[in-house]
Amino acid sequence: MKKIMVQVFAFLLLWNYSVYAESLSSVAKLIAQNKYEEAIQILEPLAQAENGDAQNRLGEIYHFGSKSLRDYTKAKNLYVKAVKNNNGEAANHLARMYINGEGVTKDPLKAKEWYNKGNTRV
Repeated sequence: MKKIMVQVFAFLLLWNYSVYAESLSSVAKLIAQNKYEEAIQILEPLAQAENGDAQNRLGEIYHFGSKSLRDYTKAKNLYVKAVKNNNGEAANHLARMYINGEGVTKDPLKAKEWYNKGNTRV
């Protein structure tokens, strides 16, 4: 019985990962095509489920995407969540925001803190 349970768990884990990987792959294509709204529809449920990669990608859309979607506050909040979920790239984005004053007050010390956090998570 334990062996069957382990096999079922392993199958579900692998299936879930493949669905997740496929979702992020399709998101990358949508972003490359500037189809941000469609990418957001895929990313939001993953981000709400505490997926650090999805939180980072969603933050990138609000940080770097089209001007009509640009929202530095949303980007910052998503990056902070992503860092808490071990996404080092999000910490580097936060550092950039503090270096350039993108939606935050320029603060080289906070930027350095975020860069350091990013380097420990990559």
